[in-house]
Amino acid sequence: SRLPVEVQDTVRVASCLGANVDKLLLDLIFGQDQTMQLTLAAEHGILVLQEETKEYRFVTDAIQKAAHSLVPEEERDFFHLQLGRSMLKLLDKQLVEEKL
Repeated sequence: SRLPVEVQDTVRVASCLGANVDKLLLDLIFGQDQTMQLTLAAEHGILVLQEETKEYRFVTDAIQKAAHSLVPEEERDFFHLQLGRSMLKLLDKQLVEEKL
């Protein structure tokens, strides 16, 4: 069956971040908890939950690449810039919390 749009969006963004999925970063990017979307992606065989680390990763590199191809080529640079800015915000927030 077809994935809900919210799950497709989460998978598309996750594919730009690498084989391992950083749930906290996805939560920050989307402004809400992504557990349900990640769980549905795992149920559809796109992601797998690694029991030892409790982190998700793409089942194969080919699946990650296919998900990444969902980002239109003409939008990829801007998309990656936005993701980089979100990662910087998360890093800044973590550094501030560590110093408190």
